[in-house]
Amino acid sequence: MSSADSTPVLHAVLICRDVKADERGEISLLNVVEILPTDTLPADIGPLCFVAFVRNLPAGQGAGAFLLRHPYGTPLGRLPLDVNVPAGLEGRQLALHVKLASMPIEAGGWFEVAFEWDGALLGTNRFAIGSRQGD
Repeated sequence: MSSADSTPVLHAVLICRDVKADERGEISLLNVVEILPTDTLPADIGPLCFVAFVRNLPAGQGAGAFLLRHPYGTPLGRLPLDVNVPAGLEGRQLALHVKLASMPIEAGGWFEVAFEWDGALLGTNRFAIGSRQGD
């Protein structure tokens, strides 16, 4: 693989309720979401999983992270990942994920989840949280 082909590429960042992997390494994403309704605010909207589909990660140790931001870019948290990419899997698409059992929020709105690899931002996605009860 040439150096031009070895730049990590993010194909998607998805938000779901759970990630299941089987013994063959196949994964299933359960309840992929874009809008998370809640009965009241503040609320706990967990469990949530953030999944990044990334290609061209180099073999060996690397550092990924999901970054959460509230609307207007206010940082909410950083979820680091220490990743060991086995030799032979560099260049292949990998699904990296984190699970949050709980995610308390004070207010609704659009939230951004970004994925970075070794400090470089690769891409973002958004999801909304809102109350089912309107005034």
